[in-house]
Amino acid sequence: MGSFSIQGLAHDNLKPMIVRSLTQGGRDLLDLDFELKPADGSCDQRIKLTARPTEIVYDAVSQTN
Repeated sequence: MGSFSIQGLAHDNLKPMIVRSLTQGGRDLLDLDFELKPADGSCDQRIKLTARPTEIVYDAVSQTN
């Protein structure tokens, strides 16, 4: 998934954007790597999760419902 957005509840004839991804260039929002017995021998299992920037805006009207 390259991007996403969530709109809040409409008020004053507008739907506020309360969550949106800030990625550009077609990069994935999340990368997940899982390794069993990594070559460096530092552990038995390794999980690496990388997340791209996301903007979250508080909207009181959307929050109350």
